Amino acid sequence: MQILRYATRYILNNHLSRSSTRALSTIKPDDTKPPFLMVASIGNPEPDYSGSRHSVGHWVLEQLVQNHWKNFSRFQKHRNISRGPYSVSQDSVSSNVLLFKSNETYMNLQGEPIHANWSEVRRIQSRQFSPALVVVHDEISLPLGKIQIRKQGSSPRGHNGLRSIDKIMGQNYTKIAVGVGKPPNKYVADFVLAKFKRPEVEVLEYDVMPQIVQVLEQMTKGEHIFEVSKAPEKRQRQPRPRQNTKKDSISEVVESAASTASS
Repeated sequence: MQILRYATRYILNNHLSRSSTRALSTIKPDDTKPPFLMVASIGNPEPDYSGSRHSVGHWVLEQLVQNHWKNFSRFQKHRNISRGPYSVSQDSVSSNVLLFKSNETYMNLQGEPIHANWSEVRRIQSRQFSPALVVVHDEISLPLGKIQIRKQGSSPRGHNGLRSIDKIMGQNYTKIAVGVGKPPNKYVADFVLAKFKRPEVEVLEYDVMPQIVQVLEQMTKGEHIFEVSKAPEKRQRQPRPRQNTKKDSISEVVESAASTASS
């Protein structure tokens, strides 16, 4: 039944009309200002899909707050943050980070909630920070236990959540891909919607989370988040020899973290 619901929403998403104008997902970094991170996880609605491979991003942020960044508040709702809970630091040490779980929307509809919240965060925080968006997502092309930092401008690799974001915002955001392994057969939907087994959870806890913490701490200092992927150069076609002598023609939130924490 869950798979049927998911497939139905996928079909509906492909028929949604989108504006032809994409909003920029980031602004040019200002070297005179410290970075501000909005770290957003994408997945399917919780609690229905909690613990599933496709929602590993939500699991990562929850573990981050519970077991690693203990100075952060529990995830909670706020009137200025739509379609998901947030968490911020309760002291000034990490006041330049907002964690957001987009867990009220299906994966292939993630573009709208991510864009809405990121636009507000960027608008407010750009006054004193250089904002950057980081999206945490599952990746079947990576083995379980591995993560990968993917620069701004990198492709979605067929990931429906990233494609939804790209359609609305463009590709100017950084990704943290969390490996969940390849499906054992052709039934990809069954695989990503299934829950992790206990041995897999242990790999996430002991292998993945230390990597996540290290990378995010680097990002809070401005590393990785403003790097742009160099698009592969297009191959030039060689002109075919012509039989005539005619010439060819030539023909783009919340208030500050402190005030949000106290709201």
